[in-house]
Amino acid sequence: KDLGVWDEAPLTAAAAAAKVSEPLLQKIQQHLERRVDNIRTYVVKHADPDLFLQETLEKKDKELQERANRMMAVNLTKRIEQLQQTSLAASQDTASVTAFDPTKTLQESLEKAQTAVPPPTRNNDNG
Repeated sequence: KDLGVWDEAPLTAAAAAAKVSEPLLQKIQQHLERRVDNIRTYVVKHADPDLFLQETLEKKDKELQERANRMMAVNLTKRIEQLQQTSLAASQDTASVTAFDPTKTLQESLEKAQTAVPPPTRNNDNG
């Protein structure tokens, strides 16, 4: 019997919200977070320039530190591979087998990376 009831009732606001896909909700959330951050940055820039400068420098410092860590990891990996190849070639050339110690290599590389670099001095020709 047909009682006149629809198979699909009209969607209420809650039912419509439930049908929104998860990726769309994540995209909307990311957009809103960026907008709030942009608005906050604008307000802080005009209301408290010192705080704005401090936050900007902290953010840039964090970005540079992350980039430096990645670069150091890549360079260290390349250096260890290079030393392994050199060690292997040396052991094939001589009868003695030289053991490669990655811990020692890592320690030496870190010591070299952490050495202080003196600030640049003014060249006599420049001034």
